[in-house]
Amino acid sequence: MRRFIDSSKVSVVTVTSGFSRELDVEQESGILSFFKSEVKKQKLNYVNVGTGIIIDNYGHVVTRSSIVLGADYHTVSLASGREIDAQFVGHDPETGISVLKLLAEMEFKPASLASSDEISAGSGTVMIGNSLGVFPSIFLGTVNGVMADGMIQVSINLNPGSNGSPIYDFNGQVIGLVVGRLSVAQNLSQPYSAFHYNEPTLAYPVRWIARIAEDIIQYGKVRKGWLGVVGYHDGSKPTIREIKENSPAEDAGLVEGDVIVRYSQRDVNSISELMRLVEWTPPGNRVSIEFLRGEQLIQKEIEIGEKKVQAARPVAATRLSRFSGASERNTAPADVRDLIKKNRSLELRIDYLEKEVGKLKELLEAK
Repeated sequence: MRRFIDSSKVSVVTVTSGFSRELDVEQESGILSFFKSEVKKQKLNYVNVGTGIIIDNYGHVVTRSSIVLGADYHTVSLASGREIDAQFVGHDPETGISVLKLLAEMEFKPASLASSDEISAGSGTVMIGNSLGVFPSIFLGTVNGVMADGMIQVSINLNPGSNGSPIYDFNGQVIGLVVGRLSVAQNLSQPYSAFHYNEPTLAYPVRWIARIAEDIIQYGKVRKGWLGVVGYHDGSKPTIREIKENSPAEDAGLVEGDVIVRYSQRDVNSISELMRLVEWTPPGNRVSIEFLRGEQLIQKEIEIGEKKVQAARPVAATRLSRFSGASERNTAPADVRDLIKKNRSLELRIDYLEKEVGKLKELLEAK
């Protein structure tokens, strides 16, 4: 195990991103002032600290967008202790994965990525990363299972600084990248929420990581596959209820009522699973699709198109809404919360005084 950790940690890095923000702060005034006081600017400097992995010989690093997005600068610390400036390359709004480029002429050792996406529940795992400023921090755990949307659920503790850490199997290959914790209590009814739950750590599977990074580096965005079918989200086999015009599905002769049972040699059990498989197929690839038309099983080769991306959403807005607290170190929240609390307290105080003055005015007018 010691040899495995020593050989793997050289591909794991600590990512530090610095931010500088100006906040509008209302200066508290005297008790007899019933109007909001003068607004002044206050500069706030803070850093996010997380983890990332080197994925190629050119020094590209994959990490989480919540650590780096919008930062003024990025510094990456290698396992050797050397610090290197890094440049932001791009990010994927859907998954919240970002890529940095290390600005140094040297030989980098990329992480070994698992070639298969077959992950078994109960398999042993190792997480290597930063934890509360300590690197390398090693966590042993197991794969709890793979969720319906493809996310890997792992029984590993997640501390501030661990976001973006790689999850290794016992063969020394990366099988996933940590993205946060699954918040359980907020989804439970009150009688059950009083119990203690171990919130599992979630990781993106390695096939997502490799594909996202490759597209960001080569195209500046993540390309999603498109088939052009709409199905029924009832948990049954993906039955087509609509075919989009000028779509790969229409070109291939698929019709409403066809039931897709296999996609690229994989069994398909729901329309959601089919959509996920299609989206993560590089546009232009030809895949085999098997479908039932009545009692007849038909197989066709279809060239996958490219999905049109809508306006960018906030980083991982849909996915991260399921995740709980901080998974990267951030010196800002306490300061920001204090300022917000102070401003809110002042506003409540002013509202209260305005109401009291109103009552006093009513009493005087009544007399």
